[in-house]
Amino acid sequence: MRESRSRLLNARDFLGQSLVVIHGYNVPFDDAVKRAGQIALDLKFDGSVFLFSWPTKGGTAYFGDRDLAQASGPALRDLLDGMIRSIAKRINVIAHSMGNVVLHTALEGLSAERIASLNIGEVILAAPDLDAALLENMVDRLQHRGAKATVYAASNDMALVAAQLGKGRTPVGLISEDQPPKLFPGVDLIDVTALGGWPSMNHSLYADQKEIIADIRRLILQGLRPADLRTKELKRIDTEAGSYWRYELPALRK
Repeated sequence: MRESRSRLLNARDFLGQSLVVIHGYNVPFDDAVKRAGQIALDLKFDGSVFLFSWPTKGGTAYFGDRDLAQASGPALRDLLDGMIRSIAKRINVIAHSMGNVVLHTALEGLSAERIASLNIGEVILAAPDLDAALLENMVDRLQHRGAKATVYAASNDMALVAAQLGKGRTPVGLISEDQPPKLFPGVDLIDVTALGGWPSMNHSLYADQKEIIADIRRLILQGLRPADLRTKELKRIDTEAGSYWRYELPALRK
């Protein structure tokens, strides 16, 4: 914790801020450590960085992993609860894939007062393998305490396509090519489909594509909204249910 305190006090860009990274399904511990470190490096995040790793089995154990993700929620809750007593002025969270299940379970067990004490800033939900009702419940609790949520979703995320087939329900991180995505009040949804492509599974675009990394950095650093004010790479799409944003491939590749 001494090193964490030092980074909090000596950061130049993210003074007093922490970042908690929660990995997704089928990510071994060593890979999760490398990924969290790479994310922090790419974001140039000079505050304190924490990885929460949970025991995913991977392979064909998808539903067993979901049970493990839910069972890991109390451990993440303990970590977050401990951070209340830290000197961090702001805690940002990046949850990927099934890591959103862990995050939801952890927050579900915290009182509104404890969530308020966390001073959560930006909550990045990358390719969330989470049902709409659960995400809506989680975000509603966070927003009442000042946190801001952003979902990065795609229509060509093959891991979430498989999850949809297995569950019979559509995860929030998977959007349709034929109709507007489901939108949630106060949640910015960003369609990153154009940044993916064959033969990638397109499930880790949030960490693999420089455009998204740059947007996450601006988001945490500036908190500027709506999303198209942060970068011209995002196009605002207006629907009857509200607005979301989309990366447009031609504009990016000029």
